Amino acid sequence: MLVMENGSVAVHRARPGLFPDLSLLQNLLLENSLLGDTAIDEATLREVGRLFERCGCHFDLSLFESSWPEDASPSQLLMIWLGRSILSAPVHLLILESDWPGDCDVTIEQFKNAYQWSYPWRRLTLGTTDNAAVVDANP
Repeated sequence: MLVMENGSVAVHRARPGLFPDLSLLQNLLLENSLLGDTAIDEATLREVGRLFERCGCHFDLSLFESSWPEDASPSQLLMIWLGRSILSAPVHLLILESDWPGDCDVTIEQFKNAYQWSYPWRRLTLGTTDNAAVVDANP
């Protein structure tokens, strides 16, 4: 993962393929959320942890034990899962829209909103070109 410094703001540029197993994560959530049951078993959490580690993201199982919203849909859970799992990202996360998997029913805007709700002290920028990495150190 490429990390750049701009003033005091560390910028993380999500590389293409950062979420190569996103559809698998979504399937795991759907399989474990039938009939509105949002309880995810530990084996599933550990499998997702391995997927995230292969993507270069930190995954802390302790954050997820008994922390699921009871009325969340599978897509909402996926957004929360992704937002909470990119714990190693610096203050400013940049994702190029072209890097987002097209087969995901969670849009990049929905992910941005969930991420910024989970981490209000961080910034997430959606870019369209590689020069979107230019970041204002004092937004």
